[in-house]
Amino acid sequence: MLKVCPVCRSKEIDEIVYISAVPALANVLWSDQERAVSAKKGDICLVICRNCSFIFNSAYDPDLVDYDCCYENSLHCSNTFNGYCERLASDLSQRLHLKDKTIIEIGCGQGQFLSMLQHAGDNLAIGFDPSYRGAEPEEHDKTKIYTCIFPPKHPLEQEPDFLCCRHVLEHIFEPEAFVEEVTAAAKPRCKLYFEVPNANYMLRLPGIWDLLYEHFAYYTTTALKYLFLSAGCENIQVTERFYDQYLGLEAYTGKKRLSTNCQPQTHQIVTSAQKFGKAYKEKVQEWAKYLDSLVSKGEKVIIWGAGAKGIMFLNFLGMDYRTVPFITDINPAKHGCFLTGSGQMVIPPEELTSYRPDKVIIMNPAYKNEIEADLQRMDLHKAQILIA
Repeated sequence: MLKVCPVCRSKEIDEIVYISAVPALANVLWSDQERAVSAKKGDICLVICRNCSFIFNSAYDPDLVDYDCCYENSLHCSNTFNGYCERLASDLSQRLHLKDKTIIEIGCGQGQFLSMLQHAGDNLAIGFDPSYRGAEPEEHDKTKIYTCIFPPKHPLEQEPDFLCCRHVLEHIFEPEAFVEEVTAAAKPRCKLYFEVPNANYMLRLPGIWDLLYEHFAYYTTTALKYLFLSAGCENIQVTERFYDQYLGLEAYTGKKRLSTNCQPQTHQIVTSAQKFGKAYKEKVQEWAKYLDSLVSKGEKVIIWGAGAKGIMFLNFLGMDYRTVPFITDINPAKHGCFLTGSGQMVIPPEELTSYRPDKVIIMNPAYKNEIEADLQRMDLHKAQILIA
């Protein structure tokens, strides 16, 4: 168990909630149901630092987590999410004058956002991600992706003018060392953009389905600023993005690490965290009871969204494939696969026309309009939509 905050080194740690035996990798889907159900698990002991408001899993074991080409968490099949990414790439390119620049994205996945940044300003775009499944880059390519972590062992061809890292930092077990290493690999005054899930939003919702083992860290605005200020970054700005569900941090690399003596005001966040722990238990009990009642009445239930939220929803509730047999998702890479832990098969939305669900449970309200349109298109408008 970690007893010291990895961001500010404080020992003032409060437990929020303890959850045993959750899937170690929610975003790995399986071709075999038996292997999916028996996939390795770990415990979540969610705690908050009273000094800097950093939230983390003190029971986290990095040896349980291995990101490779089987890891699939892309949301780019969604028009809602894709539209957000395109607007973000355009906004960053215009405001930060990213034209004919060298851009690096850490944890670029299959390169969708990296490609948007490249096209927005005819930039040289270089990505790093061990889960990348595409071809090795050619020398003349203006978008190059390498299947290794950043920084690479060999020296960079060019120092980046802009360094981007989206939805990676929450996976990092030693965030202080990671940010220092990343900023050291860039030149002074390099422009940075980091994006993480918004822990402030998670606490106030409360978004209990946002808890997953591969997320070691949950950043509040205060903790995120503290981390980058400690690494010597300057002009730090943090804004809420994507329906307030993400935090976007913009900054410049500084010349040296700073001594951070600030005392952030965290009392309100700590109080919200304590309420979150109670809300977790209540919400799990309420949904488990409700789903049991639907199943006992013979109603057909489908979960829409085989991403992390949907997977944790079913695992937290203890709803395996014998109770709720299917989950649907628009990502074709997931079709025919089985959820880790609970074992549901992922089916394409088109199969709902024969299944004809009575209730459709969606995991993220940001996608409600898109899902409603899909249900209308398939003449499933009578299905009741519920937001988990």
